[in-house]
Amino acid sequence: MTGLLLLLVFAVFAALMFARVMPALIAVPAMAVLVAAVVGLPLQNILNDVVSAGAVKLAPAYVAVFAGAMLGRVMIQTGIAEEIIKRAAEFGGDRPMVVAGALMVVTAVLFTSLTGDYEFQKYIKDSSERFKRGLPPLDAFREEEEQQ
Repeated sequence: MTGLLLLLVFAVFAALMFARVMPALIAVPAMAVLVAAVVGLPLQNILNDVVSAGAVKLAPAYVAVFAGAMLGRVMIQTGIAEEIIKRAAEFGGDRPMVVAGALMVVTAVLFTSLTGDYEFQKYIKDSSERFKRGLPPLDAFREEEEQQ
């Protein structure tokens, strides 16, 4: 019975988001609270674990969504998006896979440069520090170092 209720909660919120009645930024946390209630989590745990801790975990995703939306709006208003589409269609006539690959590379470069790729930079910095101390530059060995 619980499984059916979980599917029903998901289906209702999916339909609301699909019909654009409720935005995903509101639907996802609301669905999380309802799912916790359906499985019988006590109210105190729902408030502490789902609402409080969940908001902290969703904050980076919300920031990314807002930043992406603003970047998209800027690209539309300045005509950059239209120009990219026009040039891609112009160049893609003969070799669409080459254009698709080039756009993928450009998107990857923009993604890592706009986000700063913090985790990768942190990994490089940690690896460099480990190398200076004569340790292997892999995260797999981090537990051994902490035990010593």
